[in-house]
Amino acid sequence: MWEAGLRDELSGLEHMRKREKLAIILAIICGFIIIFPATYFAGMLGLEMLSIFISAAGGWGVYFILKPKGYHSHYKEKIISVLIGKTKYKWAYDFSYTNAQEIFIQSGLYYSSITSFKTDDTFSAQNGADLRMAEIEAVRGRGKNRQVIFKGLLFSFDISRIFRGETYIRSNKGMGFVIPMGTKSSRTFFSSTVKSTDLEWNDFEKLLDVQTTDEIEAREILDPQFMHILYEWWKDHKKLMRISFRGQHVYVAIPSWKDMFEPSPFSSVESHKKRLWTYLDAFLLAERLFVQIEHKYGK
Repeated sequence: MWEAGLRDELSGLEHMRKREKLAIILAIICGFIIIFPATYFAGMLGLEMLSIFISAAGGWGVYFILKPKGYHSHYKEKIISVLIGKTKYKWAYDFSYTNAQEIFIQSGLYYSSITSFKTDDTFSAQNGADLRMAEIEAVRGRGKNRQVIFKGLLFSFDISRIFRGETYIRSNKGMGFVIPMGTKSSRTFFSSTVKSTDLEWNDFEKLLDVQTTDEIEAREILDPQFMHILYEWWKDHKKLMRISFRGQHVYVAIPSWKDMFEPSPFSSVESHKKRLWTYLDAFLLAERLFVQIEHKYGK
């Protein structure tokens, strides 16, 4: 039912996608056509760089005239409605979610200074649960030194219960430490404030790395059911994922390295459907984990 609904919505937008694709192609062609006479006249004036500006302006003008109006907003509205309809917590846009950068830092999932931070779509659960998600991009450095720290979905759960310690789980061993940012424990990491811990399930530890300041609490959090959810998801998807338990929050970061809910005019309906499924899958994983946590630490 879900795939049929998604396919119907994508098919209904197919004519707009084709117009967008055509507008981009004609804009590029127009830009190349304009650049030759523009270069000639700009050269006569001694302003060679002006030709690039004229060519780009001409191409953009063609795209602006031909592009389907409202395609991006229609795409988001229709696709997100289908995605959200499949979730348990009935997510909705949350325009009041303005502190995503602060939450990203508080999560302690990525230990690095941030040069720029971008928040795109933000959601919150509509069933009373304090559960939010932000589509974010965190970057450090500039120019040739620019590096994307994280681009994807960050989920935040407030369970109204303060954890004694801090526990971190990651599926990408060897790719930077999972330690809190700007806190005492990050400064004293190498004096073993945060330690890797051994659990009672060797297969889990081969795939997912666990570090904690409180081994007893970490084993309490990672009970067999919680580990089973993570293990089965990672075994099926083989994707990067990080989770932290800090303060009274649980954070889940699932990288995508792509724009989440933006239409791609050069992709087919099937490729769109496949890409969107990965986003829904992230929502469903976060919800499964939250249900388990809520059941254990219910308010």
